[in-house]
Amino acid sequence: MSRKNRPTNNSPLDHQEYDVTVVVSAAREDLLVLAETLRHTLIACEGLKAKVYLLVNGNESLAKDVKALMGAKYKNQPVALWFFEQPDKANCWNTYVYALAPKATLHFFIDGYVRPRPDSFRLALDYARANPVLAITGVPTSGRSSARLRQEMLAQGGIHGNLYALTQDSLEKLQAIGFKLPLGIYRTDPLIGAVINFNFDNANHAWNSRGVTVLEQVTWEITPQRWYSYRDLKAQFNRRLRQGRGVLENLAIKNHLAINKRPVRELPVTASDMIANYLQTHPLSRDTLLRHPVVWLAYRKLRKEGTIDLPALLERCRRYSQW
Repeated sequence: MSRKNRPTNNSPLDHQEYDVTVVVSAAREDLLVLAETLRHTLIACEGLKAKVYLLVNGNESLAKDVKALMGAKYKNQPVALWFFEQPDKANCWNTYVYALAPKATLHFFIDGYVRPRPDSFRLALDYARANPVLAITGVPTSGRSSARLRQEMLAQGGIHGNLYALTQDSLEKLQAIGFKLPLGIYRTDPLIGAVINFNFDNANHAWNSRGVTVLEQVTWEITPQRWYSYRDLKAQFNRRLRQGRGVLENLAIKNHLAINKRPVRELPVTASDMIANYLQTHPLSRDTLLRHPVVWLAYRKLRKEGTIDLPALLERCRRYSQW
């Protein structure tokens, strides 16, 4: 595919202003699952001036299938398909924030297997227009742990990566402080939420657990995993391994932002380097590794990765194009 029209930083291709944009991140999804996400997303956008950015990373076959689907069913819909050669959600997020994002009252970010409820975007938009907010997150209503997590978020605050939104002002503040997600990071949303909860300046502001507004009415649905499906079981096992890495990421982030009060622009370029830097001065105890086997597996995998060829990685991250 041609890479024509690839934008440079801070020069979005779309100069219109929207009520909402919706960034859908996809990589491993089945085409039917992603098609349902797209269908429900467009339903939730009805009546709004909206644009959907479908960002597929590392899966060219899926991107080709989605392109065919869009040509057959959504030719005249406000959907832009972008393919990223590097399989990295963080790189897609960074590229949207710095290169693709037009102006919008709210910028939504959802996962490729999420089906937003028909009124979720409208409810969030109405709330943002009536109240001073930095970001809005929905709460889960499907899945085994959804009830517990929903109550925790409503009581204590938080952010959920399945569906959240940044205001235009917050997106511009993130740009102004030079915030980028470390490449390869698994838990993108806790880091974004942390920066917002420190009001974009962790050196001079105290932590505010309510920096991200939690709206109970804003929600989505997902298809529960099937215990008898080999594919679902394998996906769950891999997810558990990534969650172990996420524990290490959160420890490193807390050390960088909350304890050492270092600027977000000084976060390492890659999550692997971020974790490695933390572990150099904070080695994991034997007790921690024994109590959390997935953390031990993530730690062992990290040690086997070796040195990252950063120039080559950054070059791959720059290979993206609109299809």
